[in-house]
Amino acid sequence: MAGYALWLYWPDFEAMALALTFSGNFVAGLVFLAGGVFQLVTARPAPRFLYFDAIVVLTLVFVICVIFMDSLTTFDVLFVLHVVNPLLALGLWLGLVDHSVSRFVPTVLSGAVFPLVYFNLVILTGAGGYDFVDVDQQGIGGVLLFALGCLAALLATGALLLALNRLLHRPTPRESTVM
Repeated sequence: MAGYALWLYWPDFEAMALALTFSGNFVAGLVFLAGGVFQLVTARPAPRFLYFDAIVVLTLVFVICVIFMDSLTTFDVLFVLHVVNPLLALGLWLGLVDHSVSRFVPTVLSGAVFPLVYFNLVILTGAGGYDFVDVDQQGIGGVLLFALGCLAALLATGALLLALNRLLHRPTPRESTVM
């Protein structure tokens, strides 16, 4: 994810720095890579909330793509970054990362960190690369309203994803009675 996103956006570094698609895929890719390296080196899993945060970011990329972009009709690099990577990462996370013992509220709240940083950068710099976060076009109030809406939707989505993960990883009656 990280390498692919970097390759796609490299010619336009400024757009790369503030594009949600790039930053979301890049950060998620780094989290998964760093988590794998951490586990190889220490023989312990990386903190689960990091994977959760990466999934929340990729979910934001996917949902915004589905709602606002109608031009992803061909299988190309943008389709991979907006659709394939988020869905693949979500599937891997649901199957491989067990959140059954994670504290629910702190984990869900941790998923808001990257989006809050992203929207603050967009508001401070006035550059986001998308019409819906364009301060000149939407005004600061419009961008703040959009950011708050995204935050509320992400917290709700994060809670649903975490609940689904816990449901998939709950111990079966046989596992819970083993001595």
